[in-house]
Amino acid sequence: MCGNRVSCTNIAYPRLVLGVMPEGLRGIMVSVMLAALMSDLTSIFNSSSTLFTMDIYRKFRPGSSNRELLLVGRRVDCEISFSTFGGWSRKMEETLKNLTQFGIELRHEPSR
Repeated sequence: MCGNRVSCTNIAYPRLVLGVMPEGLRGIMVSVMLAALMSDLTSIFNSSSTLFTMDIYRKFRPGSSNRELLLVGRRVDCEISFSTFGGWSRKMEETLKNLTQFGIELRHEPSR
C-alpha cells in the first residue's frame, strides 16, 4: 500500500484515529494535536527570534534600546512564522494528496 514491505507507519495513526475512534473523540484528538503543535511552534519561534535579537542584532547595534530590541524580535518572529507556514501549507497539501491515495478521506459525510 505505501511501498514499504514491513509496514505503513506514516498512515498508521491517521487510520487509527479516523477508523477506530468515535466521532466525538476524533474532534477532541484533532484539537489536542493542534494545540500541541501550536505550543511547540510558539516555543520555536520565540526562541529563534530571541537568539537572533540578542546574539546577532545586538552585535551590529550595541547601543540599541530595549524597545528597539523588542520591535526587532517581533518582526523576526513574524518573518519566521510566515516563511514557516508558507512551506508548511505546501507540505500539508502534498500530505493530504498522499492520504487520499491510501484511501484515507478526511472529510466526513454527515449521516442522514
